[in-house]
Amino acid sequence: MSNDEPFFIKKTKKLSKHVKGKKDNLLYWTRLAWPVHKKPLKFYGKKKVRIAMYSDKNGNPSPIKFFNFIANSDFIIEDSILGKAVEGKANSQWTVKYNSFNRVYEITDNTAVIAHTTRRKFKIIPKTKGGIILIKNPVLTVEKGINRGDKELTGEINLIPKINTGLIMVNKTPIENCVAAIVSLWAPDKTSIEELKAIAVVVRTKLLKMFYTKKSSSPYYDICDSNYHMVFPGLQTENSHCVKAAELTRGEVLYRNNSLSSTVDIHTACGGFTDRANDKGSRPSSITPFDFYKWTLQSPPDNLLCLPTDKKMASNVHWTIILDGKWIEKRANRKYKIGKLKALVPLKRKKDGRVETLRIEGTANTAVIRGFKNISNMLASGILRSSIFNIRPIFDGKYPEYFILRGIGTGHGKGLCAWGAHGMVKNYGYKYRKVLKHYFPKLKIKKLKL
Repeated sequence: MSNDEPFFIKKTKKLSKHVKGKKDNLLYWTRLAWPVHKKPLKFYGKKKVRIAMYSDKNGNPSPIKFFNFIANSDFIIEDSILGKAVEGKANSQWTVKYNSFNRVYEITDNTAVIAHTTRRKFKIIPKTKGGIILIKNPVLTVEKGINRGDKELTGEINLIPKINTGLIMVNKTPIENCVAAIVSLWAPDKTSIEELKAIAVVVRTKLLKMFYTKKSSSPYYDICDSNYHMVFPGLQTENSHCVKAAELTRGEVLYRNNSLSSTVDIHTACGGFTDRANDKGSRPSSITPFDFYKWTLQSPPDNLLCLPTDKKMASNVHWTIILDGKWIEKRANRKYKIGKLKALVPLKRKKDGRVETLRIEGTANTAVIRGFKNISNMLASGILRSSIFNIRPIFDGKYPEYFILRGIGTGHGKGLCAWGAHGMVKNYGYKYRKVLKHYFPKLKIKKLKL
């Protein structure tokens, strides 16, 4: 849900008064007592990407006021002016804290002694290549909208001071060492090697393209760890199968002619059709309002590639959501002053049925919303699964009280369909190269030295 809803902000403050202890303990943040990785990783160090950690939905990293860290190898604290400032031993917990009174950053060792203070940039660097640093219990200046879970990282941890607030954390790490953890987020089956290999090639291509194009405007980092660029959850999420898939495809990326493809992407479930491939869907030949409505009411075809065998996951393909009209009305009135909400009308759809513009009709004004992100924020505070949906109002007298949205697919529908790749491997025995050929028919796999 969006973190700028006044009603929910007010409700949260009211309920939080009754919570004993740390409120964060009620949330689904990852909390690790010790590094999951007991030994350093294999380290592939040529192409290193700088990832801003703890970033929001707009790609802005939050300053960090406090965090603990544990390294599974000996490490160095390196000051930007002094050079090597202090050394630490493996498997001991240290603390970094912003002292607002003195306006300095204090680095405290495992005996609670301040080992170093600075107002400058500094780094935490494992002495052993591939050494893991576990970031624990981060306290951010931005309280909402950012996953504040613990994260395992490898490579350098760069800490950049923000005046009178805290530190921006940037992980400078090899691209190859990021792949397995990101694959684990996308894979429906985290044990299916061919499925994992296909996703690994897509993830690596996206990361490398972002590395070359430097998606961030900051001089300190290239990309962020939120879905504004590509979610990087930390190395604790990878498993042995994801690591194996990344190693078996190491260096493999998707090329168009002689250049790295800029169109490679991934989404959860297409519902039958991606931007380039037919996953045995049943889309009508013409998207008239009647045909479109009928399509969204139908059950998905039994042979649909992205249809999960576990029916609890079927909402990835066909879904229904009921929205309370008063919340849409409040959001619309904050910006457009529409008065009483009368109707929601899709104005323009793409050829595949995706809504591009939506008209909101009110008693005082009419507003046109463009782009799926803005439409999703307006209708459902950012939680719509996809932009393929129809709208049916439920009236209470003269005005609609609820709106029923029936939709198809999860995600933007571009590139590789994760559940479709799963269906190909599981049901048809496809190898990863054939899966990639299906979703990217004009691209070639090329192996690079990263």
